[in-house]
Amino acid sequence: MKNVLLSPYDTLGTDYTNPCEVISYSTDHYHHEEQVQQTASSFKLYPNPNNGNMTFEYSLQQGEFGQLIMYNVVGQLINTYSLQEGADNKLQISESALKNSVYFYKVLINNVVVKSDKLVIIK
Repeated sequence: MKNVLLSPYDTLGTDYTNPCEVISYSTDHYHHEEQVQQTASSFKLYPNPNNGNMTFEYSLQQGEFGQLIMYNVVGQLINTYSLQEGADNKLQISESALKNSVYFYKVLINNVVVKSDKLVIIK
């Protein structure tokens, strides 16, 4: 299920599927969702909500390359952060120019989206 409001404005094809809204009885689909959730559990963006200053914790195996990409509510790119391989990495993010709003982010590992979620900025 895609968020109808965002999909016409997103030129990069970002999937804003909320796992809570997905209901499927197919064994194959369930297995796929389970794999995504296991991978996504190694990424943590906090605090959320925040005032523009946040921390992103992640781990990448040797040979993997990753990106954290942030978008506004109409799908415009806010920023892209490169992720370094290794365990227990922390990326300090300061987006103090962002206004109060809901934003979205996605994590790509080897050009595959492994997590997408929303981020709330409140000042």
